[in-house]
Amino acid sequence: MKVLVLGANSQLGQAVCNQLKAAGVDYQAKMLHSVSLHKKSEIIKVCSTYEPTVVMNVATFGNIESVEKDPKAAELCELVNSIGVQCLAEVCLSLELPLIHHSSAYVFDGSKSHPYKEEDSPNPQNYYGRQKWYGERAIRELVPRHIILRTEWLFSHQRPDYFFNFIDLVKSSNSRLTVSRQRFSPTPVDDAARVLLAIAQQIDCEAQAWGTYHYASLQPSTQSVFLMNFMQDAALYDTTLAERIQNLSFIERPVERPYITNSTLHAQKIFDTFGIKPRSRQAEINAVIQRCFNLIKAPELPFSPTPDKGDLADREEDLHPAPQVKKRT
Repeated sequence: MKVLVLGANSQLGQAVCNQLKAAGVDYQAKMLHSVSLHKKSEIIKVCSTYEPTVVMNVATFGNIESVEKDPKAAELCELVNSIGVQCLAEVCLSLELPLIHHSSAYVFDGSKSHPYKEEDSPNPQNYYGRQKWYGERAIRELVPRHIILRTEWLFSHQRPDYFFNFIDLVKSSNSRLTVSRQRFSPTPVDDAARVLLAIAQQIDCEAQAWGTYHYASLQPSTQSVFLMNFMQDAALYDTTLAERIQNLSFIERPVERPYITNSTLHAQKIFDTFGIKPRSRQAEINAVIQRCFNLIKAPELPFSPTPDKGDLADREEDLHPAPQVKKRT
């Protein structure tokens, strides 16, 4: 198996490359600034030189807030998530290459009360979701041998800004946090990369299981429950935090656009087809906490992640540079 990874400097791209390397898989990693997805000639050149047996596209522009406000961000979102995906699909069709593509739960409208299944009808409610859906449609129409894997919020101890901010808020506030009334399944980015690798290995063994699949970590949660559980674990390392969470309460507000109320995904189909079981997120949560308190160092990466940081990586933090890691006491 020879895997061409496009979007290799995204958060998910980094994790995929690490998984491929650890598994001893022959791969070539391409960043968006070295291969423009909207230029078919560049994709064809890379494919002709490397001769992959499968193309894996993990490139995405996931800053869903900025695309609603900034025309330049919206243009980039369309270029990466829609136009570029269609060009890539056309190349894979002409070269008869299978394509594995990473997509998002934001192709749905979030109104369903239960986790979304693959057969549920997409109805994106924001610009980002529409562009992801347009990219999916192009793949289905053009590439007979394709896998589309939808996930939702991906997190990692390598990018802990979201968690840093909430720890600081709890310690500096009167033990009250305002959160959205959102239902989601935070998923470790390494877990999503594991799934992509497992799928690639099985289709390399000629598994005829083309189509769309969902994956998310075990046990969907609300933002308030997720953060409370995180704070309780983190408080073991911080006496001030331990004092604050004794009276910690949450003010839940309705989810506001461009976010959706329910982004949970049903992962039964991927288990039935590939035998891939959802895993717990707790090990990565523990790694995040250790990173927050400087008990482990961030690993050295082969190249720096791009500002889009994968699929909805750090949400609000996508709008600002990542802060320096501060030592917690």
